[in-house]
Order: sequence, then C-alpha cells, then structure tokens
Amino acid sequence: MAGRWLEQGVDSEWDCKHYSYCTVFKVYAYRDCPNGVYAEVNKKNASGTIVDWTNDTLGPMNAGDFGVLVFRGTGDGTTSSLSELKCR
Repeated sequence: MAGRWLEQGVDSEWDCKHYSYCTVFKVYAYRDCPNGVYAEVNKKNASGTIVDWTNDTLGPMNAGDFGVLVFRGTGDGTTSSLSELKCR
C-alpha cells in the first residue's frame, strides 16, 4: 500500500460538515486486498500531543486500484498522523 494526504474540500463528499476535524488519505494497492483495507490515524493537538484516534475502512481492492479514506471526528485534533494501514 502507498498513500498520500489530500487537501480538505477537494470533493464535496469529503467535506467536514458537522465535524470539527476531517482529513482525507488516498491509497494505492500494490497487491490484491481481498478482505479490504483498514487504516487508523492519531489526532494531535497544536502542541503535538495525541488526543484521540479514528479509523476508516475500504472494501476489497485489486492490485492497481486507488481508494479514498476519510477520517472525521470532533474535539481539538488539529493534525492527523497515520498509525496503521493494512491490506487485508
């Protein structure tokens, strides 16, 4: 798996309505992930302290597929740090 963070608001589907926090991560599958993809992020406040976490999943992906994970939440998290990305 490979991935990169996208900017908020790139697509209206990824907007943060009703959430104080939202980040979007685009992934690429180098191999088949027949049981899907799982990702988890830590939310950090302005001083870099982890204050929360959130996760997202995707269904099965074939090698060469792209997918988008959206991490939403509330609270004082200002940045996201990818802590887990699994091809299952």
